[in-house]
Amino acid sequence: MSDAAQPATEVPAWKRPWLGGDGARGLGALMVFMAHIAFAEGTYAGLGWTDLPGRDANAIFGGPVGLHAVFSPARLVNLFFAFSAYLLARPFIAAALGRGHRPGTRNFFIRRALRLMPGYWVLCGLVVLWLVVLKGGSFDVTQSIKTFLVLDGGLTHASSGTFSWMAPLAVTWTVRVEALGYLLLPLLGWIWLQCGRRWGMRGLVWSLVVITVLTIFLRFHNLAAFPYPLLDGPAVMQWLFVPGLAVALIEAHDPWQRWWARRRRLPTLWLAIVGFLLLIGSEPASQAIIQEVATQDGPLPADPQAAFAVIVDATRAGTWLAVPMQVLGAGLLLLCLLAVEWQGGRPPWRLDGPVMRWVGLRSYSFYLVHFPVLGLLLPHVAAGEKGLLGYAALGAASLVVSLTAAAVLYRFVEQPGIALAQRLTGRKPGPLGGAPSPGAPASGSPDAAGGPASVTAASAPEEAPVDEARELRRRMRVFEAGDAVRGWGLLLVITWHLAGFAVALRFGTPVPDFAHYGRSVGAGIEAFQASVWLFFGLSAYLLARPFAAAAFGLGRRPPMKRYVAHRVGRVGPALWAVITICLLLYGTAGASFGEVTAMYGFAQVWAPAAVNAPVGHAWSIDVEVAYYLVLPIAGLGCAWLMRRWPGRVGGGLAIAVIVAIGALGLTFAATWLPSETPPMHSPIGAIVAFIPGVAVAIAEVRWGILLSRWPAARGVGAVLAIAGVVVFYKMSSWTTIGSTEAIAYNAVAAGLIVAGLVLWQLTGSATWAPLRWSVPRWLGERSYSIFMGHGIIAYELRDVGTDAGSLWGHFLLYEAIALPLSIAFGAILFQLFELPAMRWSRGERPLWGGGHEVTGFEADARPRTATAPAPGD
Repeated sequence: MSDAAQPATEVPAWKRPWLGGDGARGLGALMVFMAHIAFAEGTYAGLGWTDLPGRDANAIFGGPVGLHAVFSPARLVNLFFAFSAYLLARPFIAAALGRGHRPGTRNFFIRRALRLMPGYWVLCGLVVLWLVVLKGGSFDVTQSIKTFLVLDGGLTHASSGTFSWMAPLAVTWTVRVEALGYLLLPLLGWIWLQCGRRWGMRGLVWSLVVITVLTIFLRFHNLAAFPYPLLDGPAVMQWLFVPGLAVALIEAHDPWQRWWARRRRLPTLWLAIVGFLLLIGSEPASQAIIQEVATQDGPLPADPQAAFAVIVDATRAGTWLAVPMQVLGAGLLLLCLLAVEWQGGRPPWRLDGPVMRWVGLRSYSFYLVHFPVLGLLLPHVAAGEKGLLGYAALGAASLVVSLTAAAVLYRFVEQPGIALAQRLTGRKPGPLGGAPSPGAPASGSPDAAGGPASVTAASAPEEAPVDEARELRRRMRVFEAGDAVRGWGLLLVITWHLAGFAVALRFGTPVPDFAHYGRSVGAGIEAFQASVWLFFGLSAYLLARPFAAAAFGLGRRPPMKRYVAHRVGRVGPALWAVITICLLLYGTAGASFGEVTAMYGFAQVWAPAAVNAPVGHAWSIDVEVAYYLVLPIAGLGCAWLMRRWPGRVGGGLAIAVIVAIGALGLTFAATWLPSETPPMHSPIGAIVAFIPGVAVAIAEVRWGILLSRWPAARGVGAVLAIAGVVVFYKMSSWTTIGSTEAIAYNAVAAGLIVAGLVLWQLTGSATWAPLRWSVPRWLGERSYSIFMGHGIIAYELRDVGTDAGSLWGHFLLYEAIALPLSIAFGAILFQLFELPAMRWSRGERPLWGGGHEVTGFEADARPRTATAPAPGD
């Protein structure tokens, strides 16, 4: 039947369900379970478990090759990955070919996260309860955090032979791979969108070919460097997803899909069996090669390191055969199972039967729980039976328990997570306030394109077209995430200071070494220093907006009198109050008149002295004030250049001025500072911290409307923010915190986060839930006063917890007492000094008393729930 003759109501191929999909998942899950029965004891024994039956699987199944033949059905997890990639790629391909809306990135991530993570986290909690709480096992904080964040698991400890509560999670490496695929698929979808618009199906195919070649190359390249090639390391797109992506493209191309639909059913089924045999045959075939290579020079060396090197080389040789067989087998099996349905009739092998479908719906929960259940029952079911009968008894008992546990997990964890995702991603009114008309997809709904909202006849009143520029100004008048970012940042920076003080006091070191908390956890705590740079990035963005608008002729330059009054009222009184309290409590510590004056004059970093100790964190205010001074000068200069040379020349010169300021600041920090002052604390050197925020402000003013229409804006915004967090976390391993290089890393990371949040808001989407919570927003309003006051509290309580038995006990006790007191003290400072000063700077009366007025923006149609300073305030 030609396209023209097809009924108008026929469902497009990319929307048709795979009738046998649930059954195929169920059958695959049962086969994986059967494979793991024979492999479970070896895995648990390698991870240091005791009281196991002690069965010799190699002897029972005829050696390593025979054991891997029994284990080979576990390779059907590759079919799960292919099936997942196939289903999730279909709407992206349809959007690239102009056949449907592109899935919303936010909705995609919400649905994937709530589909994958609730069950995994509940399983982790139950295993911890079983092995740590009830059995008294050890709980390695660093590794445990990695496990909960899907960054690690039981298999990584297989060579250590030491007990780990993560052993029952050994098979959840698949969750980590699946999560990686979820993160990368929207990026691939965006690439497909561009290629599809330009070159159609040919562009999609060639882009997948390039990505596949690059992914397979990196996989095999890692074999030469990765010391343990049994594990699948990440690549551009996990090679395990490639078969599903290829099948989705074949289905989307009508000539290919019709060609398969015209084939006979029986040969297609035989091809499916060939794919199945290739997939599971990769396991014993690669193991045979491993055995051949490992023993070609005789028995393994007696030296453990030499023996391990031989095994690694042999494993690499086996992988060269296994990966192509698995890619081809999974792709062929999935394609043929789908093609049988294209050809008409029921799915093969009764995959649509009620039993297989019931198991398939619960297959994810079943997969999660079956390996812990095997470990739980191993010591108790037929423990004295050393032969095949012991495995049969273990499998029979474990199957019943696993299916029961899977049904409970599916009913009370997995289904609520799916329902919550549907509620969170359901249809909402358009971001411009117009209610969607019946039958028209609303922005943010599952059927919407997923990019920035565009005003259509369905979402805007027909009688009055929307002025996009005016709407964008209204939307961006308040930076909705501002206060919450400050609030979260405040909590992190106080925690960072207290953790550092605990280390310094406990070990007597002037510079705290956060590695005492563990390498990974210590790096995370050290990354909390980023909060200060986020404050800089926010200030740069908010204050630069009116100057950028004036430079482009889109607004008036802020009056200098008002600008100076606002800046003084914003930072001066709270700082001066804290300095005065410190001098009354601790005296001058022998400081000269000039050194005390420097504290009040925002210049303490130029005159380092012992009197600065309780307010050492005020270096950030010195840096902030330097930006306040530079901004109007640079803004006037850039505006003059753009008026003098309109067009690209003036804009290029303005950018050159901004870059030159940053370069001179870094040079100054590296060469001309007092030896007592770290480069990061230099008001001139740290001016670099503000340049990314200025760049974001310029981009918003210059390209705001274009960015708000960009389909990938939300996804790119989320990626930018995540990338900034990653840079902050990894920075301590790249450079020394406090160095000149660290200034640049901090500036870039903070700029990425601010840019991501701004880009997200430009689309009209509601800011992320943690940034809408009232507690961080309340803290954000008072963040400056709390930040300034927490130094006194931390200094006064520095001896709290020093007699604790461990560093963690010291730090947690210190945090539990100092943090709430800092918040209370800062709230008092805010009410008595900061808020009246801001009212004075705006000429309001009375300065004290009356209800608390939300600060920082003018009257607006929005509810007054955000308090980030407005441009020019």
